Amino acid sequence: MTKAPVLLIFSLCFSLIASCQTGDKQTTTPIPDGQIVADSLRGVFPYHLDNPSRSYELPTELIEISGMALASDGALLLVQDEVGIVFRLEPLTGAVAPFIRFAGDGDFEGITRAGDSIWALRSDGKLYRFMAQASEDAVDLKWEPAIPDGGDYESMTFQPCCDRILVAGKEPISLQGPAHDRYRTILAFPIANPDQFSIAYQLDLKAVSDYLDQYATAENLSALKSSFDPSKKSSFKPSAMAVHPQSGDLYVLASVGKLLLVYTEDGALRHVRSLREDLFPQPEGMCFGSDGTLYISHEGKGGKGRIHVFPTD
Repeated sequence: MTKAPVLLIFSLCFSLIASCQTGDKQTTTPIPDGQIVADSLRGVFPYHLDNPSRSYELPTELIEISGMALASDGALLLVQDEVGIVFRLEPLTGAVAPFIRFAGDGDFEGITRAGDSIWALRSDGKLYRFMAQASEDAVDLKWEPAIPDGGDYESMTFQPCCDRILVAGKEPISLQGPAHDRYRTILAFPIANPDQFSIAYQLDLKAVSDYLDQYATAENLSALKSSFDPSKKSSFKPSAMAVHPQSGDLYVLASVGKLLLVYTEDGALRHVRSLREDLFPQPEGMCFGSDGTLYISHEGKGGKGRIHVFPTD
């Protein structure tokens, strides 16, 4: 394994507070509170999350698997939360091998691919970008955006429609004023200029309660309805995100809360699904195949880490 190269570090040259006041850096996508997709337009949830078609058992190095992305050749790119190494999993054989070392020790929680570039996320919000080929100088840039401290950032994905990287934290954050426990903020970093970040979505958990009021009985979510409280931080702490390659819907998964929420590109809530504790003891990674196949990984939590595979109906 080669040593990680020296990283070029960019610090944002503007003050977060000042830019929020002037509005010249951060903007908020206007999303009506509690917006749910109309019943006639919701469609059918396309996966059976109780019945994976295949499961990969991961080696010891990936007991704490924390993120997944799809390589251009269909392999899965994996990271774990203790060292900056990307692993490759070959879907046909399940073979896993180290691929690129992009950093030393650190709490790495997310990975995504945008064209020929791979992006990785550290839990403090630092972003790494490197090319999708193993080499001596894999990492070309590293950003330290001035995003709020304490977000515990675990989720990232590339959103092709807007050519941007989305990042979410487990904890409520705010770019201006106090954070509200009912909202989960998703930040956007344009590929062309990542230091010009903005708010992409403000997910209002009240919409989840409203959804459960309407569909809990029909969709076998009554137990979730009785326990879900949108005012509690523990109800939903995002740990993975992925954009569906056909619909463009944003899938947001939470290990704490054991939920999968599906949003349209404009931020309306389309589906809510609960995750079984025995099948997903600590889900922290998610991505899609080019055909829409859904991959969800979970940490070992007393055993082996695994990746479950869910084809579309």
